[in-house]
Amino acid sequence: MRLRTSVLSYSYAPENAASFEFPPWHGTVPRRNRSGNQAQALCCQADAAGLIGLACRTFTTDVGGGGMESISFFRRLQLAWRVLLDAAFAGEIEAGLRGLQAQTAVQPPERIHASGLRLLATLQREGRLVDFLQQQVAGFSDEEIGAAARVVHTGCRKALQQACDLEPVLRDPEGSPVRVDSGFDAQRIRLTGNVTGQPPFRGTLKHHGWVAKAIHLPDLPNELDPRVIAPAEVELP
Repeated sequence: MRLRTSVLSYSYAPENAASFEFPPWHGTVPRRNRSGNQAQALCCQADAAGLIGLACRTFTTDVGGGGMESISFFRRLQLAWRVLLDAAFAGEIEAGLRGLQAQTAVQPPERIHASGLRLLATLQREGRLVDFLQQQVAGFSDEEIGAAARVVHTGCRKALQQACDLEPVLRDPEGSPVRVDSGFDAQRIRLTGNVTGQPPFRGTLKHHGWVAKAIHLPDLPNELDPRVIAPAEVELP
């Protein structure tokens, strides 16, 4: 069977074949100072190696969200075989794999946790929360701390209401008797005290809990640094 050698044309190195990580297929194999037959053989070798590598990547790559993970073994094999025979399809597969690599690129921690840093910045802007927590309060009186806490509470409550909509996990009044049936969500209900036996459990509601029913945090533009919780302020004369 004759491979379509027009699919891939790029320099080939042995280390590429070992890892199946091949460079893009732009350019041509250098043919300077080589005989015509040798150059043609190297070009075909690079094309074949590149096609085989792409076919292997097609067969083994896992794509989240119900993608390749939901495709059967034989369907994967069929796709990999089609890569070897169909130049246009091979190009589509290569473009898709490149997009997947871009999506799964490792992001710095500040980008991964940008929403949490954004919320902290909002709490600082509206309620000076970071200033309050970073302040050494041992030298202040209870009255001074209480007055500052009132200002912080007002601002932070406003920021929290802007960021998300909260509702109680359980709507029963705190201190009232409650029953916890089997199959309860352990993330939403935490049992304390003498936890023995099997549900249903009967106890007293100590805290009704909170759950976010809506999030209103905007996306952070890429040009902004999420690590900046509050900028330094310089007043000019």
